[in-house]
Amino acid sequence: MNNRRDDIDYARGIAMLLIVIGHTPDLNSIVVKVLYSFHVPLFFIITGMLIAYTRSENKSWKYIIIGMIKTLIRGV
Repeated sequence: MNNRRDDIDYARGIAMLLIVIGHTPDLNSIVVKVLYSFHVPLFFIITGMLIAYTRSENKSWKYIIIGMIKTLIRGV
């Protein structure tokens, strides 16, 4: 049985491509600044969502994200 999520795999693939593009020499400094502003945080977000998803496989993404936000607000 395949429990992989295609949307998560696509997001990870896009993030990987952005990291490769960001490390390409001779890129415009504006492009590098934009890519560096979100490509690593994107990996952290994906990882957090995967952890939350594996803990609660029957819950919707909306419920998981709201729960994560509540946890951050509480400071736990």
